Amino acid sequence: MSITLTAFLEQLETICATKPDYRIGGSGTDGTCDCIGLIIGAVRRAGGSWKGYHGSNYAARKQMADFVELKPAHLFVGEIVFKARNPGDSSYSLPDRYKANGGDLLDYYHVGVVTKVRPLEITHCSTTVNGNSIHRDATLGKWKYGGRLKGIDYGTTQEETEMSEVKMQETRNKATVTGGRLSLRQAPSKTADRLAWIPNGTRLDVTGQGDGWCAVTYDTIPGYVMERYLILDGETEEKPKTDAERLEALENQAAEFERRIAVLEGGAG
Repeated sequence: MSITLTAFLEQLETICATKPDYRIGGSGTDGTCDCIGLIIGAVRRAGGSWKGYHGSNYAARKQMADFVELKPAHLFVGEIVFKARNPGDSSYSLPDRYKANGGDLLDYYHVGVVTKVRPLEITHCSTTVNGNSIHRDATLGKWKYGGRLKGIDYGTTQEETEMSEVKMQETRNKATVTGGRLSLRQAPSKTADRLAWIPNGTRLDVTGQGDGWCAVTYDTIPGYVMERYLILDGETEEKPKTDAERLEALENQAAEFERRIAVLEGGAG
């Protein structure tokens, strides 16, 4: 049974109002909390349940309904956001239980909640400063990943409503990815689950087009990509982009550079 986003946020603020002390393992029931404890406490107070480990790494891997790299334009109220360290970073301390089977080796060491978008406010519980462990960040800073928490009913966003109305016209063509690595989505919506990252310059088979989206196949995986980041065969030049679209393309390129640097720093080649 899901709890409403409104109830979750109300209980989150109820815990914050008590000005809890920071304590690892606290969840707002005894005047203390830690980062994930603030979220667990709000879920339980709102009538939900939390099964599994009390930890941000567990939350990132097991309790998220979707999980993406953050972009300012895509943030939403109630989004659960994480800071992460790469192997080899200072203070990296991923628990051993997550290191098996060659899976995700990021250490999601801190977690918070987006409580406002404009202006941005990320609420989180951290080390007590001047008698207060509840902090409100106004910039993304080191917050890198986020998504929806399982067990919370986020409702239907306008973009998701419009997603069902996208009409794809069947076509057969090929295209080249341009402007940086591109998200392959499960459905024609920027909020749909990301299936894979498609590297810049990749050639794709296009099987459908409609409302700014293309149905494609990448490495045998069918999905959807935004048409503005493709050059379809037969087009003589890249389509003009708005300022917002240019900014998103630059963000995609920056994310790719950061990924490459992280790989080099991690000694993975």
